[in-house]
Amino acid sequence: MTLYDILVKLAASGYDKIYVNLEKKNLKVGRKTIIENAQVKQYKIKVNGKEHGFDGLINQKLDIDELYKQYKYSTPSERDMRGYFRALCANEMSDAQLVLGMHRAEARVRLEAYLALAVMEGIETWPDESKWYWQGKDRDFIVLRKYF
Repeated sequence: MTLYDILVKLAASGYDKIYVNLEKKNLKVGRKTIIENAQVKQYKIKVNGKEHGFDGLINQKLDIDELYKQYKYSTPSERDMRGYFRALCANEMSDAQLVLGMHRAEARVRLEAYLALAVMEGIETWPDESKWYWQGKDRDFIVLRKYF
C-alpha cells in the first residue's frame, strides 16, 4: 500500500491531523514527521494505536483538476485548516453541495498530498518553465511553481 493510499484512508475515516507543506515537501501525521525536505523519515504511521506501513509514496497519475473540483466543492467544517487552494465557503454553496460534498479535510488531503507526492515521484512536472504559476481548468485553481 502506498503512503497516498494510507493518507486518503485515514482522512476518509475522519482523521484530520494530516499536514502537508508543499513548498518544503514536508508531511506530518499527527506530531510525527513522515517526510521532511522531500526525504522519507519513516515508513510506518501509527494512528490511534494502529500501525500502517507503506512501500511507496504514490503509484498513479490522478486528474489534478478533478481533485481540485472535489476540494473546491467540499463540505467545510469548523475545524478546517486553511489550505493552499481556494475552496467555497458554506454560504457560497447550494444545499445539495453541502449535503453531497466530500468532507473538506479529506478533499484537502487528496489534493495536497497528491501534489506533494506526485512531484516527489516525478509523476507531475512543471508544464511551462517560463511561468511562475499554472492555472487549471477552473480559473480559481492556481498552482505556484515553488510547489514543484
